Amino acid sequence: MKAFLSEAYGKFHDSHMSEYVIFENINFVETVKDYLPSNYDNPDFKNWLTLNPDVIYHGVDLFLMTVPNPRYEYYQSSDTDTIERNLVSYTNEVVEALGFFPIFTQLPLLEAVKVYSFLILFIGLVANILIILFIIIAILLIYSLLMISIETKTFEFGVMRLTGLSSSGLISLITIQAILFVLPALLSAFILSVPGLATIYYYLVSSANGYSALPIPSGSASLIAIALGIFIPAVSSIIPVRRALGKNLSESLSI
Repeated sequence: MKAFLSEAYGKFHDSHMSEYVIFENINFVETVKDYLPSNYDNPDFKNWLTLNPDVIYHGVDLFLMTVPNPRYEYYQSSDTDTIERNLVSYTNEVVEALGFFPIFTQLPLLEAVKVYSFLILFIGLVANILIILFIIIAILLIYSLLMISIETKTFEFGVMRLTGLSSSGLISLITIQAILFVLPALLSAFILSVPGLATIYYYLVSSANGYSALPIPSGSASLIAIALGIFIPAVSSIIPVRRALGKNLSESLSI
């Protein structure tokens, strides 16, 4: 006896915990051979069991399995076809490893996901549309701020160009100003994502189901956020840069 389980950790129903005994298959034959019924308690049969420890698999009619940790990665996609392809691929590996047996596989969690497949696709589509709208609004907002800045600082730009500021220097100046508009939002998003994810995990995810993750944005999510933090100011500054470079020195100083 190794230990007693206080909870099922999502593997079994909690109300039947007292009815289960969990052990390693490799140790089963070695354990039970010393407690056989009297009609099987003979040295020859015990030796045969010792030499054939895989005999336990011949009497198994139900085999339960789970995908490797982290299991949630198999269900992260909003496309049920992708989820099914990943699960079936892993299931086929297990079936092939079990050998030549007439095996019928069932994926009950996949069937449950398929019930909500259209809802998942709809929510994903709405989320993507909202993200695109927010990106467009951010671009227009930064574009407006840059245009106002350029119009109000036309004389200052003219003086700087008169004192030797090159075109590349002016472009860098406007681009840095655009990045400074985005940088506080990017830093705030990374900081606020930690308590936000922690709150979501606390209310929606149970550690008893074997899912335990740090409330930290994933690497792909961080890369996407940084890429958007570069893309938005770069696109927003295109027209303001052309507007600033389109004015000659005399026009800038005459204002």
